[in-house]
Amino acid sequence: MSDSTQKAVSEGGAYEVLKSRLSQQGQKLQSLTHSFNQQRQQVFGGQELKLVGKTNVQTDARCIPIDMAQVNQQLLFGYQVHVGMKSIPALEDVFGLYQLHESDGTFRVELVSLEGSFLQDSRFFHEFTELFTYYRDARLSQISRQESILYVAFQIGMRVEDRKVFRFQINANSIEYLDSDGHTSLTRTAQHDFEWISTTREDHVLGNHPHVSIADKLFVECVGGDLTIKVEDNTEDGKGIYSEEVEDHHQSVADAHIQYAFIGDLILLKIRPNRERQDRHFIYNPLNQKVVRADALSVSGKSLPEDHGILYSHGFVLSNGEHKQFDMPWQNLQFFQKVVSPNGEDILYFFFNMLEGYYVSFTYNMIEKQFAAPMENHGFSLYPDGRMLVFQLSENAEASTIHPLRVWDTPFSTTEH
Repeated sequence: MSDSTQKAVSEGGAYEVLKSRLSQQGQKLQSLTHSFNQQRQQVFGGQELKLVGKTNVQTDARCIPIDMAQVNQQLLFGYQVHVGMKSIPALEDVFGLYQLHESDGTFRVELVSLEGSFLQDSRFFHEFTELFTYYRDARLSQISRQESILYVAFQIGMRVEDRKVFRFQINANSIEYLDSDGHTSLTRTAQHDFEWISTTREDHVLGNHPHVSIADKLFVECVGGDLTIKVEDNTEDGKGIYSEEVEDHHQSVADAHIQYAFIGDLILLKIRPNRERQDRHFIYNPLNQKVVRADALSVSGKSLPEDHGILYSHGFVLSNGEHKQFDMPWQNLQFFQKVVSPNGEDILYFFFNMLEGYYVSFTYNMIEKQFAAPMENHGFSLYPDGRMLVFQLSENAEASTIHPLRVWDTPFSTTEH
């Protein structure tokens, strides 16, 4: 064996030993961090998302639950019910008010009369009746509370945008009907909190394999029959860390429309190769030089605090190298609401499918830097003490008189509580 070969073997062995030691140190540090965080929570307080009970909402008629919201410690429950020969449904055919009770860890919900409730406001009742007079096929599609505003939405047409949204102002001891013009304010939530930057001809780098420079940190090309992402400014070699086929194999470097955005160290790409109708979206992490295809960014994308990463409707990429994508439909899932715990350590993100009327929620912990498994549900209600009632999503929703709810303890209590 030559001296150079022995040296290579020796250095290779030293590299493996060093790599193993660093891996062990990393695992030990992670374990210590987790243990320290648990002790910190015991001393200063902290709460994990935990299932603490189950209960049922019982209705007189067989119906399909639609959504719910907590309103001044009462639960407003909405459902879709067949009203027979009635031309206009009664309030009781669509809504139910309930009170949550707990005794020794056992939960139950008790029906409360609508008599004298905010739903019997004369102006609301008039517009509710008028709604079904003009739109006989109108149906409840969403009940949502955002801070001190309660939204009650009805679908009145075939398009997702065809909705009538009633608004109520929630005060400390009363609830006041506002109007039926809440559609804009309910759906105006920004879907992206970053701006796409378009590349220009000044970013083109010519050569045998020309590409487009992304702020000299990443390089993209759609020539030669494929879309290639490179980490080296090398136009002599067409190889990269990621590639996939494009439809037009004969396009030039100037034909593709390429945009980008930065989330901390992460680089987001929005690419439309020549003659293609849909944008392709990618997330690049320089820490591990991995590229994730994430077309759900076309609908929404929310950056995590302190440059921890990015969340989209069915997955995430963290700056520490972790990423995950869940097998679920994403085309109609839009970002809906964010709730932050009083200490700022936990964040709850809700996405909503307006077409099918269900939510997907993600809980992120800033200390552990990790997400809990996403939760799909057909309605949720947060109480001031952090308890959350959830109606689980059913794949084959059928009309019933018994509707199971789950009760969770969460860190998302109100600041006042």
